[in-house]
Amino acid sequence: FIVHEVDPRWVFPFTVLSGTLGTDLLDYLLETPELSKSYEWWSSLRHPDARQNGFEQHGPSVELIQHCRSQEFAGSPCRGLSLFGSDASQPAPPRLMAFRHALVRVNATRLRRLQEAMQEALRTECTDRERNHFGLAGGDALVLGRAAFSFATFQLRWGSHEELSMDRHVDGGPSLLHLSLGLAGRRRLRAEALGGRGGAGERRAVRVHDFELGPGSVYITSPACFYHSVHYEPQQQDAPPTAGGASGRAGTMGL
Repeated sequence: FIVHEVDPRWVFPFTVLSGTLGTDLLDYLLETPELSKSYEWWSSLRHPDARQNGFEQHGPSVELIQHCRSQEFAGSPCRGLSLFGSDASQPAPPRLMAFRHALVRVNATRLRRLQEAMQEALRTECTDRERNHFGLAGGDALVLGRAAFSFATFQLRWGSHEELSMDRHVDGGPSLLHLSLGLAGRRRLRAEALGGRGGAGERRAVRVHDFELGPGSVYITSPACFYHSVHYEPQQQDAPPTAGGASGRAGTMGL
């Protein structure tokens, strides 16, 4: 549905591909031993200087970033690694690391095509300043087979919670390619897209698209390219603790 009209200064294309994990794969991820750990255990993994974000202000809740650099550091810390200013040096649980490794192996050809398209766009559509801002030698050093989904962000909740809404926002650059996995609980992603055709400076309608997400829901998109918000459904006291009852969100791409 249409919510309002805007005169956009910048227009970024994006798409959302969504689906559902197979039962065997969902069970494999839910049986990750670390997901059965307590709130206190997960909290102890946070960096001493980590700031509390909006999701964690409705506790007991944890949002934690760990690396998934399965080719170089599987099971080992990657010293000094950070994402969005948060420590990401510790490795993700082995089952999630294995899932990420299989994902990039199976999709190696697709990732290579996407990498080449990004590099061509950087060469032909961007200024020197924009290429320098992108980094990685203006994109020439980008290797998506290693960079894609190399961080995992866990959002976990324990106990009873009222509904929670995170205001509309745009993610940072590492969410140019983002894979979301729902392990437990229910939430709704609301994405805002420009309707019709036209470029920057032309008045456009903003259309809202809602995605209802539950256990096993998966989508891949570019949250760095569009406004979006997330609404979490209420959680009962007796919700299963093995996935925190909210969501397990795995993999932003770090560039």
